[in-house]
Amino acid sequence: MRRPPPSHDLAWVLLAVGLWNGLQLAALAFGRALGIDATRYLDICAFGLIVNFVCGMVLCGAGRRRVWLAGWVAAVAAGWIAETARHVPRELAARHAMSLQQEKNVRAFLITGAFPPGASNADLSIPYPFAGRLEQLLSDPWVRRLLPSIFQDAVASAQAPAAASPGRDRLGGIRDALLRAGRYLTPAGLLLLVVLMFARPTTHQSCATPTRGSSP
Repeated sequence: MRRPPPSHDLAWVLLAVGLWNGLQLAALAFGRALGIDATRYLDICAFGLIVNFVCGMVLCGAGRRRVWLAGWVAAVAAGWIAETARHVPRELAARHAMSLQQEKNVRAFLITGAFPPGASNADLSIPYPFAGRLEQLLSDPWVRRLLPSIFQDAVASAQAPAAASPGRDRLGGIRDALLRAGRYLTPAGLLLLVVLMFARPTTHQSCATPTRGSSP
């Protein structure tokens, strides 16, 4: 702040993005009292981590600063790996069981036109906060045409005789390919971070302050 960079410098963009991310967290704290640790909200914190890394890349330069940046990345990665190993397997198992129950209840509605007894959002056995609204959506023919392939057999059996063929999920192949590649994206991302950290030029020309008497 004592020696601000030029107006076109990347530092101002990073400052604005950081402030915007902080406002998102403030708005979340003000408007969401319950379930604040849900994954869709923690993504805001993950975005802040990306901004911090870019700031480190811009400011690291060479020598001791680059060592500090490497230490920061190592500390973040170590904490990330430890927390992932401790929490993610259990959470994935719980979400898988819940998703199977939701799939079962949605399939039952598509076939019979009603959810099984006891299915409600209170125990997350249906994948929507309001059962009545979900019934309207699942009863819409246009919505049924867009449902994933795992539900198309239930839609076909409810609409026509057994000769009807299930619809095709157009995005199913892309979805399945991304899911299969998911396990490789994390190490690839970490490798890319290391490459960027050590391949970056050692000077940041736009932030350099000219000395007195030197030519521009």
